[in-house]
Amino acid sequence: MGQVVLAQKNEWCILFDNMWQISSGYASALRIYTREKGTQGMEVTAKELATRLEGTVLVDIRRVEEWHLTGVIPGSHQLTFFDAAGNADPDLWLRALADVASPEDDLVLICRSGHRTGVILGFLQTQTRYTQARHLAGGILSWLEKGLPVVAVKD
Repeated sequence: MGQVVLAQKNEWCILFDNMWQISSGYASALRIYTREKGTQGMEVTAKELATRLEGTVLVDIRRVEEWHLTGVIPGSHQLTFFDAAGNADPDLWLRALADVASPEDDLVLICRSGHRTGVILGFLQTQTRYTQARHLAGGILSWLEKGLPVVAVKD
């Protein structure tokens, strides 16, 4: 499919409308999801997640420099979705995701604050078989706020 712009500098709706012209399949899924459904029922709090890490596949979608700034939740897989300019290659990312999680797994996505993973959940819900995926409400910031453990990313 090539690269598409899914978000840039938190200007989600504006860029979704622009992306609609570039890639109608992904764009329509993301646009419908973010404006009408939100992430209700697909969030897990930091406290909840901390009590059920075993058996949960954690995927941190942030960029390398973000992982280095905060550390990552122990056991998480680092699979960047958006680059610094907001570009993404959803097909490439899905292939990488399939290497660490199946659609049947208890999958939780992590980003900085929960915004990017909310967008990705819309994509997963409408365009893939990962319909049971959830995301960490408030992202890694909520995890850190609760004083929960992180580990440094190994280069």
